[in-house]
Amino acid sequence: MDGLIVPRPGRVLGYARASTGSPPIERQREMLIAGGAEIIFAEADIGSYRSRFELGRLLDELEAGDTLLVTSADRLAASVPALLKVADQARRVGAHLRALKDPWLDTASREPGAVWELVAGLASLERRLARSRAAAPLRGARPVRAVHVEPGAVPAE
Repeated sequence: MDGLIVPRPGRVLGYARASTGSPPIERQREMLIAGGAEIIFAEADIGSYRSRFELGRLLDELEAGDTLLVTSADRLAASVPALLKVADQARRVGAHLRALKDPWLDTASREPGAVWELVAGLASLERRLARSRAAAPLRGARPVRAVHVEPGAVPAE
């Protein structure tokens, strides 16, 4: 088999993020290594998605055939729309997503299109629910009627 070039499958890049109530970074690293991660990008929870420097570096590093591996979907994104954004970035370069604790999030499975449709459907549902929650207080409000009052008709206090 000398001289035989065997194509190497894509890399497995792990992402770990620690936050309150999540497994510590070291535990996530152990799980990612056991799951096949070759390189791990890790950071403490520092707030919004936009400030996740290591996640940005990982997304910039992804290439076709690579797999972005996380311990669970909530380590990757704090909301379904944020997850959809990351998933779309991975899909555009031909990379896959996989969450060890969330078997539904495995875009390298036999039916990856179904996973993308599920994620998109969940994002749509979350947007509708958010609009509904925002509109709920307005539905119960009584309409305000304008009343004309002549100047001087109300005594000053």
